[in-house]
Amino acid sequence: MEDRKKKHTQDGKNNTCVTSTQIKRRSESSDEINSKRGEDRAKINKSKAKMPQKKKKKSALTNRQEKNYIDKPLLIQPTLDIDTGKHSLTIAVNKLEQYKKILNNWPTDAFIDGVTITEKPPNLNITIHNVDKNIKIDPNDKRISELSKRYGLIEVERIHNQDKQPSNKLKATVLTLYNYIDVLKNGIMLDITSMKHIVKPVINYARVCTRCGNLNHLLKECQNTYETCLKCGLSDHQIEKCKYQAKCINCGGNHQCNSDACDMLVNKTLSANKFTIDLIPKEGIIESVDSIFRVPRKKPQQQIATILEDNNSLEKIINSLVEHKMQNHNKRLEVLELTTEKSLANKTGRQAGGLAIIIDKEIKSSVKFHSDRIGSVEIGDLTLINVYLPFFNGSIENKMLFDQELEMLYQIINSQRVKNFVIVGDMNTDIVRTNHNSIRLLEFLRNNSLTLADIKQSQDLDYTYRKIVKGKCITSWIDHIVCKISELNNIKSKILNSDQNLSEHNALSPLVKNVKNIMFEPVKLKLPKCDLTQVVINIEQASDQIAKLSEVINKIRCLMINAVIGNNQRERKKRSVKRNSTDGGTLKFKKFTRELSNSEKTVYKILNSKIKRTASEIRSEIGSNELILDDTPIQRVDKFKYLGFEINENCKDSVHIEKRKKLAQIAVAKLKNLEILTEKTCPFLKGHLYKTFILPLLFYAMEIISLNKQNINQMKNFERKILRSKYNISGRCRTSTLKLINNLNDTSTRLKVIHINFFERLLKNSFTKEIIKDQF
Repeated sequence: MEDRKKKHTQDGKNNTCVTSTQIKRRSESSDEINSKRGEDRAKINKSKAKMPQKKKKKSALTNRQEKNYIDKPLLIQPTLDIDTGKHSLTIAVNKLEQYKKILNNWPTDAFIDGVTITEKPPNLNITIHNVDKNIKIDPNDKRISELSKRYGLIEVERIHNQDKQPSNKLKATVLTLYNYIDVLKNGIMLDITSMKHIVKPVINYARVCTRCGNLNHLLKECQNTYETCLKCGLSDHQIEKCKYQAKCINCGGNHQCNSDACDMLVNKTLSANKFTIDLIPKEGIIESVDSIFRVPRKKPQQQIATILEDNNSLEKIINSLVEHKMQNHNKRLEVLELTTEKSLANKTGRQAGGLAIIIDKEIKSSVKFHSDRIGSVEIGDLTLINVYLPFFNGSIENKMLFDQELEMLYQIINSQRVKNFVIVGDMNTDIVRTNHNSIRLLEFLRNNSLTLADIKQSQDLDYTYRKIVKGKCITSWIDHIVCKISELNNIKSKILNSDQNLSEHNALSPLVKNVKNIMFEPVKLKLPKCDLTQVVINIEQASDQIAKLSEVINKIRCLMINAVIGNNQRERKKRSVKRNSTDGGTLKFKKFTRELSNSEKTVYKILNSKIKRTASEIRSEIGSNELILDDTPIQRVDKFKYLGFEINENCKDSVHIEKRKKLAQIAVAKLKNLEILTEKTCPFLKGHLYKTFILPLLFYAMEIISLNKQNINQMKNFERKILRSKYNISGRCRTSTLKLINNLNDTSTRLKVIHINFFERLLKNSFTKEIIKDQF
């Protein structure tokens, strides 16, 4: 053995480790041989084992620059195959870097004849998350088969639920440990989805028997005939009806037997996934082993530290809230301390110091002036607050005075007596400016959930104050109507403009709906004294005059109709003379032979036919209802079209508007049936489809409709419904932002533009231009 050892040491330095390993292997197997041989032979073997070369078993690779060097491996286990006589060495390491070093090329003379490395990977299973359920996973697909070359994945399949429904997860097996760690850290890019997906390791969690709660078998292997409550461990009831405290059947802890808080269940899970659980924390894939469990497992010291941290954070939160409250109270106290009683003796003008309130004496109300700038009127459950706030001049005193009045308003609206309120008056600041008063006013509105009703609602004017300075007209919006955001729909505000108003401010008119408990004084009717006989005579005379006027109007109408008929007959005679005097075969006079009117297509309609008429008017119209053109009676119709608009007898626009709305709905339905308009359609394409296919149908032939509030609101509401249905948003969301994004005008503005364009076309025509001039 010594000669052989010396021979190896002369070959190279690396062979030192090989010799010690062989000696160790032989010394470990000597105990088995001693049982077959005699005691003398055993003493000889022991003496040889104690020889000086024994010390060399402790030697190792001393050169740390070698590429196969490993510091502190977990396991080095030599094995011998008796049948083949081959030696193998099983090495376990801590990290992937050490594993890579083992895979490096070894010297050709290592362990005498060289080293052949064989990888022995465990079952490396992973799950790929967030893969669309509708994507079919076919192993023959090239995009799936390429995963084995790129990431070392095989057996890629879809995971199905208990109901055999496809889930959004895939399962796969990784061929090598290197690929396993790489995909867990960096994820996987799938060509079939064109997305990067998260990859997680497969953890086989330990389960208990659902019948008896035992940890050593499952339901299929259970031999118990009775069911045990998995919460408390008793067998006289089921877990759905359990009212007892939780107690584990396996470890006796205060938890259910199938909970991750059970140490026995956790230990079984750790032992079943020992390789994976030992690997992923060391590679930095997870922070700790406890993160794979639903119930965090902490040591008692960690739990105490967490409780102390929570107490400290809670104390900080309480201190910050108290300081914030104290700051608000201190600020309010400072404002109240600066309140000064201003005498009205030196003031001129109105006695209330800038306020005047006029109340109908028939209404029960109570008036109260809180300061020389704020007054209120209580009418039932409604409180009307009139204000006159100071203007901004940049002084500190003025700022404090403005804050003081806002604080007074805050106290009034938050008192117990005030339920519903409306603030009206001169705020003396425009919200578009960035001065102190405007900022404080907006903060007051935001903090108290208030809004400016006059700005939120449409107005005919965009100013409430107008003044001419040095030949320039200066306008500003400083008078407002303030209400709660929730009560905005119950208030109608309007800025009044009148030539009789000599003030620089326009009046504001708030109309409040649904106000209850308003008490009125009993109305006393005062009947005037009059002669009933004289009143009856006056009524009879008035009715006779109306009858006479009706007869005159009927006679005028008959004369006009006869004049038109006579004129038509004369024109017809002139055309017949021209036809007789010209040659009908020449192209020169074809226009005279062509009929200028078609009696079969000519119709007439009576407007407002449902108006009540007297008996004399009806008798006078008998026999004159029939109109004749070219010896042919003209047909009477109920409605006809003009520029695509159906005009009926009552001249109502509702029929045409309803027809337009139905056609727009049909257009939306067609786009959805053709799958052009779906939930996945691009929002910008939706806007283009709306402007191209829906708007032309909805606003077709709107030149003649009346621009009253009813028609405009009807079109607005329908347009909002169409936009909400296209973009799949709720009814509470506003559509004004969608219109701005799609570059769409407001409904009322679009209707006005249509009317203006139609009026311009009429002015270009000489005939209609003369008619318009006569009318205006």
